[in-house]
Amino acid sequence: MQRDSLGSGNGASPGQLQRRTGLHNDIDLQELLEQTRDAFSKLILPKLNSQPTTFDSRVPSSEMLNYLTSGFVTRPYFDLATSPDYEPFIQSGSVARINTCPVVKIDDLPYEAKVSDIIAFVGGNAKILNDADEPVHIMMERITAKTGAAYVEFYDFDSAVKVVDKHRQAKAHGKPVRINTRIVTVTISSQDALLKDLFPYARQVEWIGGNPFFHVSPEMFKGFVTEEELISLVKNVEFPHRVPYTKACPQRSVETLISILKKLPWQMTAYITIRQRYRIYKAVVDMISVLQDAVFNSERRSMMPEHMRTSELLNEKLLKRVIRAAMDCPGFTPLMKDNIGFVSGLDEHQMVAYRVPANANRWRHIYTLMPNPAVPSDVIDYYIALIREETTRMVDALPPMLRRQVRAKGAETDPFWGYFWAFIGFPDTAEFEKMSLQTCGKLELNAIDTILARALPAQPLLT
Repeated sequence: MQRDSLGSGNGASPGQLQRRTGLHNDIDLQELLEQTRDAFSKLILPKLNSQPTTFDSRVPSSEMLNYLTSGFVTRPYFDLATSPDYEPFIQSGSVARINTCPVVKIDDLPYEAKVSDIIAFVGGNAKILNDADEPVHIMMERITAKTGAAYVEFYDFDSAVKVVDKHRQAKAHGKPVRINTRIVTVTISSQDALLKDLFPYARQVEWIGGNPFFHVSPEMFKGFVTEEELISLVKNVEFPHRVPYTKACPQRSVETLISILKKLPWQMTAYITIRQRYRIYKAVVDMISVLQDAVFNSERRSMMPEHMRTSELLNEKLLKRVIRAAMDCPGFTPLMKDNIGFVSGLDEHQMVAYRVPANANRWRHIYTLMPNPAVPSDVIDYYIALIREETTRMVDALPPMLRRQVRAKGAETDPFWGYFWAFIGFPDTAEFEKMSLQTCGKLELNAIDTILARALPAQPLLT
């Protein structure tokens, strides 16, 4: 199926906040959902012990699935299926971790400084974090795109101190340290200073030990980054002549977006809304598209008029860094990562390496959950098959008129998760966008538990 720039299939219902066609723009949907959920709550259906017919049992089963199903003979009982060792889904933000790595700050950078200049400056033997962790964060003034300080993350405090001492001693001996031709200052800093500089518009937040402490309720918090910031980052790269410093240093806005992906505290799900995350996701997709055009044009620089040539700093290496940061982002859902992989041209092996589930493009009504990394993929698919079958049984048992209406809506969307969308019944678009990831995740996990409680025996069955 051909997908658009955000990864949605033509004519399919939208994915993560892409509520543009199909189910979610129907003004009658909310009334239908209320009627359906009320009818669902009154249904009492006999439990099945046969395996879901839509699950492909021909493929070799994992040891965990064999254990749960007693060799694919019976269904697991509810308490076992939902125990921590076998729980199939977790909130995506829950895998985020607070970074407490030591930090060195470099002030008075030349505006054209590159990440490679910073790495060369601290020295090849310095124990900075590896490339995939993006250890260098060069700050950028949001309005003018002027270069600020650089923060470098290290594996241990001693390594950071050695770098500072080396440059302090050089200065004491009359040899001021420079990056390019500019004299710079090197000091020990902190994650808190880095985060405060990186998120300048995160009001009423105090950073302590790399953790945000809020002086307002989640409902009053306006977000770590603004929509205007994100739009501006992409425009700076797309139209580098629009602000003073982007022509000579167009990569700075790209690197700022990478730093946002890596350093935003995704674990604070109560303070991140569906809309705020979507704006970050959209900025990533747009940035990848702009960089792809820049790389394409740079390969043909010699054949193009000078005014149309893109900077050599907008290169394939930078593009790969954005893609890697996005695919590693703990705040994005499987569908979002599938979309990013699609527009980036990643192959199947690369998607597997990023732990994206095989059917991620069909996770169209899951907004905060991801597969539990400790659970094999066939177990994940088995649970989805249970949800698909049970919600279909529930729809089949509805009164005739309501059943026809729900089925008609279901025909507009992907059936991989069955009628999970009808069971959970998210609110309309405006209210949904304001919902926090934490609240959304609780609704999703509670809905899954309720469906599984209907589908699975309460106690082990004798076979």
